[in-house]
Amino acid sequence: REPCSLTHPLRLDGETGEEKSLLAGPKANGQVKWIAEGEGALAMLAGDPDTFSVSSLQNLTATPFGTELAAYELETEKKLWSHTEEGPVDEREITIRDEYLYYHVRDKRVVCRNLKTGNVEWEQRDPEILRLLASAEMDKSKLHATLFSSRSLVATPDVLYFASVALLNRVALDIRDGKLLWSEPVG
Repeated sequence: REPCSLTHPLRLDGETGEEKSLLAGPKANGQVKWIAEGEGALAMLAGDPDTFSVSSLQNLTATPFGTELAAYELETEKKLWSHTEEGPVDEREITIRDEYLYYHVRDKRVVCRNLKTGNVEWEQRDPEILRLLASAEMDKSKLHATLFSSRSLVATPDVLYFASVALLNRVALDIRDGKLLWSEPVG
């Protein structure tokens, strides 16, 4: 069988550690950037392979983005759906809550997608919300706080929260429809 790699995640039995199977990632010759399970489905984001720069704090990736999304039924490993996004999705701005996948496509939209069907439940393209979600130029003094890998999107039962020192603003959206609840500058 093909070896475990960044394009083929390995499934292990949680209790025994026994290797169960390999799943083909959503992008051939790409790299899985993010993976999570919810409601009996496994969702993945993939993109181009990482390129790194070395610093005294940690190795930093210049490519934490992907455009290829897919979901698989956990029991059968059957691919439920796949989708190529219209722009980059940051691996820190994607999450699962209940049966939904939420993510931000840079400068394009925020999306709520049904995890099992792949159908878009809602999307938010409001230019003001997209402006609020813009990334800040990274201040080198903030490197220790972010390490460029802190999660930026969290879903609660009622709210999607975007918050990171890499963003210009903290933003809260209604989880039911993506409408803006509030925002405040980071700082």
